[in-house]
Amino acid sequence: MYIQNAKLAKDNQSRLWFWGSTVTGVSDATTYYEQPAPILLTSIEDVEEAYIVERSLIVLTTHGQVYETTYERELMPADPSFTLLASGVARIKSGGRHLIMQKNDGSLWGWGVNKNAELGHGDYEFMYRVPVPIQAPISVLLNGNSIQLTNGAIIRGGQAFIPIRSIFEQLGAKVAWDNTDKIATITQTQAEILSMTIEVDYKTGELTLDGKTIHLENKAFSSANISYLPLRFISESLGAQVDWVQQEQIIMITMQ
Repeated sequence: MYIQNAKLAKDNQSRLWFWGSTVTGVSDATTYYEQPAPILLTSIEDVEEAYIVERSLIVLTTHGQVYETTYERELMPADPSFTLLASGVARIKSGGRHLIMQKNDGSLWGWGVNKNAELGHGDYEFMYRVPVPIQAPISVLLNGNSIQLTNGAIIRGGQAFIPIRSIFEQLGAKVAWDNTDKIATITQTQAEILSMTIEVDYKTGELTLDGKTIHLENKAFSSANISYLPLRFISESLGAQVDWVQQEQIIMITMQ
């Protein structure tokens, strides 16, 4: 076990800076090399987020690409070689020794140390230096037609959550967003579909349907500026039948 003393910062030009310590060796042979003055890493640009994971620098760019380079060296150069790990990535959650990536299609991918099966890949391989899949993309069909999601579906607490605009706007509903109070208001007034007004407070997760409070087993949430609701609530509030075909990773919604 070693102490991570490496540090990263992104400036207002989306450039990446490194300082702190590099490291070589393992166990009793571990050696740290101090690099106290920040250096600009010129071989990476358009930085959205950056992380220290195991002995690597992980960078998510504004284009949804994830790159990796190591600081396992005596001196960090200004132009280290970065390896492309993945493209089409929407967000990253990072631990000290591994990370989870969610792609735009909703699939989850793991990278890094996996000795306790923490990547959810189904094995105990100690380390994955190439991302491995965790969750396959989930498709949503409405009356047999595929819905183009604004972002991928997310499974949380055994329930599928999808971006609120994906279903409601498909059905002609209007979705308004109050960015100050973090409240989404969905209004459905089409004659052929049940009229209703849904209000979701994404600060508290509370939800009302036509002014009546609805208690959800798993509350609504927002992630990376995308607002999610449980798919079953969305569908059942519209009087629809929902079927989850797990083997094919397909959610089927049939309007009554």
